[in-house]
Amino acid sequence: MYNVSSVFGIQNGYKGFYSSNYLPLTPNSVNDIHKRGGTILGTSRGGHDIKKIVDNIQDHGINQVYIIGGDRTQKGAYEIFKEIRKRGLKVSVAGVPKTIDNDIALSMETMQAQAVADGQTPLPSAEVVSKVLSQCSSNNTFLKNAGLSTPSSKSSPAREAALRRQLNAQKQSSAVLHDHLEELKKKTVAADEVLERTASLFDELQKQEQESHLMLQKFGHVITTGIACQP
Repeated sequence: MYNVSSVFGIQNGYKGFYSSNYLPLTPNSVNDIHKRGGTILGTSRGGHDIKKIVDNIQDHGINQVYIIGGDRTQKGAYEIFKEIRKRGLKVSVAGVPKTIDNDIALSMETMQAQAVADGQTPLPSAEVVSKVLSQCSSNNTFLKNAGLSTPSSKSSPAREAALRRQLNAQKQSSAVLHDHLEELKKKTVAADEVLERTASLFDELQKQEQESHLMLQKFGHVITTGIACQP
């Protein structure tokens, strides 16, 4: 339908464009990958070179690029698109949202795991996700890659108590800060009132000084005139 002769998967994230082998993807090779955990392509974070990526896209004659991932991945896709447009290449770049953080605007949730009732057989993919998320060991690679903490079940009560203490401390600190801010506001209002009274007094003194100066001028004029008119 789309006149696509071949499809390749880029291994190990953006770096894979220039440091890994391109993995051929066929209907047979991807037929049951949804039943496996993890990713057959691998992942990576940051440290990629946009120009090298576009160089390899150009060298391999790729004309469609589909990039799957979260918000940072999509930002990288936009940078690739800008470099492609800069070079005038006829290459389409499409971003596919896929994030367990749900941090991409205007997109629906991309990953959900729901409990399965007794006696029901879950879908293979749901079963894989359930097993992965139920592992609470510190060696859980999936949760580490997702940036999630992996406390053991034994330390959960202690961790919960520590979090509550931290929350209470933050609340107390916020209350103290709020009181300081209110006190500062009062002092600011008082200072403004003093400045306003000082400015008003200064204006009054200037007015009195001008009036005194004018009176002195008139008085001097009267004395001068009186002296000049004496016989």
